[in-house]
Amino acid sequence: MKKVDLKAEFWTAVKYGLVGVLNTLVFAGVTLALSRLKIHYSIYTGVGYIIAITFSFIMNLKFTFSRFPGKILPRALKFIGVSISLMLIVQGIQFITIEKLNLPELAGVLTGMVFYTGTGFLINRLWVFKSKETDNDIIKK
Repeated sequence: MKKVDLKAEFWTAVKYGLVGVLNTLVFAGVTLALSRLKIHYSIYTGVGYIIAITFSFIMNLKFTFSRFPGKILPRALKFIGVSISLMLIVQGIQFITIEKLNLPELAGVLTGMVFYTGTGFLINRLWVFKSKETDNDIIKK
């Protein structure tokens, strides 16, 4: 029977969280600056996510999941696909919370960020940065 290396997985999650904090600061800085220009929230959050996605991929590849070898291009394409999909879902969450439920803009944006972060970790850990070469690294026999 195989056991999951909980210690390694814990530290991977901690690293992901640290990158997430930095990524959130990048996203927040970009969106805050662009929101001051009085452009629509869908534009400034979209631009913020694009910049944050690029930053996040580089940091997760080099720092969070660096112990998981694999080809960069397939991972980058998966990461971009996941990130764009999550970004579109977040845009829907924001539309519903801000436009339909009449919640403050900040509440809608924060709700989207929480969804994006939690779902992003699970998909990135279990699919984007997983490969046959790394199965033995994360599972002890």
